[in-house]
Amino acid sequence: MQKSPKTKRWILQTLILSGILNALLLGLFLYFFIYDTPFSFSFLPEKEQIQSAPLSVQSLSQLQSLSFEELEKHLEDFRMIRDGYHARDLALASLVSFHHFDIERALGRGRLVRRKWLFGEQAMVVFPGLTDEDFQLVRKFIRQERYPFTTCGIFEKIKGGEAEPALLSYFFHSPQFVQLEILFSRAQVPIQRKKLLDLVVEGGWERLDRYYAMQERGANFSAERRRALLCDYMGGGSVAAASLLLVTDFQFAVQNLEDSQVSQLLDLLDGEEIGTYCQIIALSPRSDEVRKKASGRCSPEVSAKFYNRPAEGELRPVFRERPPVSTPTHTHVIQPGESLWMISKRYQVPVEVLMRVNHLPSTQIQSGKLLTIPPP
Repeated sequence: MQKSPKTKRWILQTLILSGILNALLLGLFLYFFIYDTPFSFSFLPEKEQIQSAPLSVQSLSQLQSLSFEELEKHLEDFRMIRDGYHARDLALASLVSFHHFDIERALGRGRLVRRKWLFGEQAMVVFPGLTDEDFQLVRKFIRQERYPFTTCGIFEKIKGGEAEPALLSYFFHSPQFVQLEILFSRAQVPIQRKKLLDLVVEGGWERLDRYYAMQERGANFSAERRRALLCDYMGGGSVAAASLLLVTDFQFAVQNLEDSQVSQLLDLLDGEEIGTYCQIIALSPRSDEVRKKASGRCSPEVSAKFYNRPAEGELRPVFRERPPVSTPTHTHVIQPGESLWMISKRYQVPVEVLMRVNHLPSTQIQSGKLLTIPPP
């Protein structure tokens, strides 16, 4: 049945009216949403402008010497200083620049206009255009927050010797430390937070922040990144990094480190932690210098068995004297990083024999357990 022109016109008018009403409702929704939303829709941060400080170096150095509490009192100081900046602006800039105050968390937004002032070899970041409400939020945040600092500020306090549980908990939940903890969780070896904390404290904030920036550009929790990170920390003299490298990547430390890195690892560690590693390096085809250093780190009973590598065409016995006759069987405590294959080579007993004697269902072994070693 064909519709009349009057009916078609009524349907068209209804559709037009419906479209207009929908557009009005959408406009009202967007208006109230934008009006009530305190954040900005622009995700591009304002470029930080760098300029020479308009104040004398002496004046800014005096601000730098003030404590956190003294600067907090000046947040209500409205005296005009220069170029539209009040005393409270400089006090806030000093809190952020010299005491790691977390202004973005205090104001609840990250897009702030910044100006970096250079004076001498120092720098200070000021924030022009903040309102009275902004300063009220800052003062309220300082009063209510126990640790009103950035992650870097928390790190510096821990490095300085403060170890309150609440402070440590705050740092352990920071994005920088969480990224590090995820990286080491992939090693499938239980690592205590205390060990990771020792690592980052010994390595300094810049190394941790540099690793976090790399992860932000592209998350990578591979063994290669973990090894590269530990080598970087070890290059900075971190004892914890050398220890972790033996725990998480023992074979890599044996086979893939440069001679200079092996020498550095031997210098950093001592005691039973490095005993097995020294024995393996002393018998490895590495340079004489590294082998000699490794054998010197072994116990006197073990190091007495090692000769320097013989010259070409020269034959020497492996032992200085005939080794003592071994008992029919003895035991071996599995060290961190050891594999059944390594123990097999060390005692010259086939892997299959070790598995049969110790009733092992597979080649997987656990550090700290005792293995019965039959005679070779």
